[in-house]
Amino acid sequence: MLKRVNTKKLFKALSNLLYSYGLTKKNSNRVSSLLINADLSGQGSHGVTRVPIYLDKLEKGNLKVNAKTKIISQTATTASLDGNWGFGQLAADYAIKLCIKKALKNNVSCVTLKKANHVGRLADFTNQAAKKNLVCIAFSNLHGTSHIVSPFGGIDRKLPTNPIAISTPGPNKDLFEMDLSTSSIAEGKVKINHFLKKKMQKGFLLNYFGKITQNPKDLYFDPKASILPLGGLAGHKGYALALAVDVLGGALSKAGCSSNKKNQHGNAVTFIAIKIRPFTSIKIFKKNLNDLYKHVKSSRLQKGFKKILVPGEFERENRRIFNKKGILLDKITVNNLNQFFKKQKLNFSF
Repeated sequence: MLKRVNTKKLFKALSNLLYSYGLTKKNSNRVSSLLINADLSGQGSHGVTRVPIYLDKLEKGNLKVNAKTKIISQTATTASLDGNWGFGQLAADYAIKLCIKKALKNNVSCVTLKKANHVGRLADFTNQAAKKNLVCIAFSNLHGTSHIVSPFGGIDRKLPTNPIAISTPGPNKDLFEMDLSTSSIAEGKVKINHFLKKKMQKGFLLNYFGKITQNPKDLYFDPKASILPLGGLAGHKGYALALAVDVLGGALSKAGCSSNKKNQHGNAVTFIAIKIRPFTSIKIFKKNLNDLYKHVKSSRLQKGFKKILVPGEFERENRRIFNKKGILLDKITVNNLNQFFKKQKLNFSF
């Protein structure tokens, strides 16, 4: 049910597909690059599988092809942006570049973004800041929509997956790269399991009747299941973190928090960037991270584990492998893409 696809061929195909829908060549390349990088990083839930969803939203008028991100208000260290319901990756790219510029000049910055469609993988933006020797934190909610996660102790779908990302410089030019949902699993990973007709592990999904289910189909068909908050028995911690992300991503950006109000589906994001040099030298900062990594990696291993990873290692290893071998796409995504290529009369197929 999985097909290996050459990344260079895929990039060309996706870029041409988006271009055929009216996106500029530069923007087509940027969106395609970010989507493919998600798959290369082992985060297929935020990668190419999203393209058919984007094009469906575009055809329905919920995604504006060449919308311009606007600055609503700004100071030397802050800015509030409106993505005008364009491609989320482009709006978030604009936001993080502005955030970086302000932090490099003024030591700290905070930029909020609302009315953006799905921004993709948050770490692709926080990493940009880390490469400039900044610490960067991102919080993203779903513009008050996409309630698929149950609150701790509850059964009903009340919250989104509300991701958080943190990136910093690291030893040997590697980045500390943390990107996670505050739910027990990202919704896109459930969808991929559904496409593959693969059972979920126990502890991720709660069916409509409050029982653990391993069937990913239950999340999408009535009566619908919910995703449990991050943390298992300590799910109250993931739940609290999810609420915090909703506040920082939604309330601060004026996009709104999760509620019963009817809002357009999309992402709201808050980026915070901190310059390291006013606090310590980059050399000492990186040495501290290196000492930390050595310390945790010196632990004895549990049964079934080959090594202890630190944030960013999983993604780097996947990028190394997939850049050589090509990425893996489920056949439903491949078939959907092939239909769009045919519809747009493009000479591509996988």
